[in-house]
Amino acid sequence: MKWEKSDIDNMIKYYQNKGPKYLSKLLNRDVSLVRAKASKMNLKFTQRYKNYDYKVNDITINLNEYSSYVLGFLWTDGYLLKNRYTVGIGILKEDMDNVEWIFRKTGNWYAADRKRKNRKKFIRELIAYNPNLLNKLIDLDFDKKSFISPQKIWNIIPDEYKKYFVRGVVDGDGCFYVNKKNYVYQFCISSSYEQDWGIFSSLFEKLNCKYTEKRIISNSRSKHSRIMMSSRYDISNFIKWLYSGYEKDNIGLWRKYEKSLLFIKNKEKTLEEKSDINI
Repeated sequence: MKWEKSDIDNMIKYYQNKGPKYLSKLLNRDVSLVRAKASKMNLKFTQRYKNYDYKVNDITINLNEYSSYVLGFLWTDGYLLKNRYTVGIGILKEDMDNVEWIFRKTGNWYAADRKRKNRKKFIRELIAYNPNLLNKLIDLDFDKKSFISPQKIWNIIPDEYKKYFVRGVVDGDGCFYVNKKNYVYQFCISSSYEQDWGIFSSLFEKLNCKYTEKRIISNSRSKHSRIMMSSRYDISNFIKWLYSGYEKDNIGLWRKYEKSLLFIKNKEKTLEEKSDINI
């Protein structure tokens, strides 16, 4: 059925406040066709969110250790669905079982489990519906996180909570690698080929940790970049800052914290040593 000018006028007039079901009845068209047309016209049904009781508020306000960690994890593994006003994250269920309580400190995230195609392990997703939060994260460049440095969010996180943001990033894209037989100790954070590592290079320099940045092209379809350390001494210094206080707050994946302890030579020296560094 052809879309007449009057149909288009009604879409513009009513879609934002009345929504697809109202237009479906008014125009005598299937609701899926109305939604498809609205998408082509870049129209959004926003009125339904006006009085919605958002279960997850703007976590970029009044930042604390929990919201800082969640923002770090969202920077690596999170996603934004602009047309659905959705902020979400999906990771292995066994990992989410370890850190979901931290997310719930910031609000009542909707949870759903799904099985990955041709995989045995389940993914657990946490989802928040909040256009205010979505737009704030967009303002903070979370929609560009594959190639831009998290400078904007880093600037507003108080110094005492910056390590929690980095813990979230490490839990998402970080890797501790140990091969004791060959005495290989490495730490890296990986991302897209275009990633700007400015924040992390500056952090490592302040911690007096030597690092390298690498951009790797395996083939025409596979390329990535990483920032890494290959000295046990430097990685140990970073860990002492990153995980200072972990035994008390338990914020972050236990398996990565446990792996990090392999880099600490003198276990009697606690991880509190680097907690007072001014970042």
